[in-house]
Amino acid sequence: MESAPEGCVFARVDGCEVDGRFVLMELELIEPVLYLGTHPGAEARLASAVAAALGRAR
Repeated sequence: MESAPEGCVFARVDGCEVDGRFVLMELELIEPVLYLGTHPGAEARLASAVAAALGRAR
């Protein structure tokens, strides 16, 4: 996430280890399926993070 654009509130990082080093395979900053239903309260946390990133903290 340190390498993601400033203000990024979501990312999925896919990678693997090769010779003891992490190798990035994919950095997905836009995800059509966020799996919000897998954890209680995820919708509200995402909405708050997006609102804060837009300068409209809730």
